[in-house]
Amino acid sequence: TGCAADRVWNWMLCGAALFEHGSEPEIHNRLESLGRQLRHLEAMKDDCSDFTARWKLICVMVLDSLCLKDGEGYDEALDRLENECTAQILPDGGHATRAPSRGLGALLDLYVVRDAIERSQRPVPGFISSWIGRLGGMVGFFRCGDGAMPVFNDSDENLPETVTAALKKLETPTRRFMVAPKSGFHKLVKGG
Repeated sequence: TGCAADRVWNWMLCGAALFEHGSEPEIHNRLESLGRQLRHLEAMKDDCSDFTARWKLICVMVLDSLCLKDGEGYDEALDRLENECTAQILPDGGHATRAPSRGLGALLDLYVVRDAIERSQRPVPGFISSWIGRLGGMVGFFRCGDGAMPVFNDSDENLPETVTAALKKLETPTRRFMVAPKSGFHKLVKGG
C-alpha cells in the first residue's frame, strides 16, 4: 500500500506533465493506470496498518476527491486526514515517531493538500492551518545551524533549501522555543 500511495501521490504532483502531454493513447493509458491504482488504494484504506502508508493514502484520497472526483468523498477524506493528523502529530508539532524529517514531510504534504483545496475554491479547514503552524514550529525548532534537519530517530538530513522553503511558506513566522515537552526534546545551541 505504501509504495502505491507514494507512486500515486508523485503522479498527481506531476499531473500536468503526465496527463496533458503526449499522444491521446498515451494520456489515456496513464489515466487508466492512475484509476486502477486509486481504486486499489480506496479498497485498502480501512486495512492499512502502516502509519506512513496510511498518511500518504489519506492525502491521496483528498487529492483524488478534489482533482478527479469533483468533490465526491471529500468530507470523508478530510475527516480521515483530521484523525490522522491527531494520531501522528503531537500537540507541540512533533511527529509521533520523534523523527524530525517525518514532521517536515508531513508539513510539505499538508502544503500540497492546502494548495489543492484553495485551487478548488473551497475553504481550507481550520485543522489544516493549525497543524501546518504546529509542524512549522517544530521544523524551525529542529533546524540545525547549517539549515538542515538533524539525523536521528530514523530521520534523514534533507536539503537546507527544502527546510528554508518549507518555513517560508508559513503564514506566520515560527516562534522560537527551546523545549518541546510533548515530543520530549530540549534544544541546545552553541555558536553556529
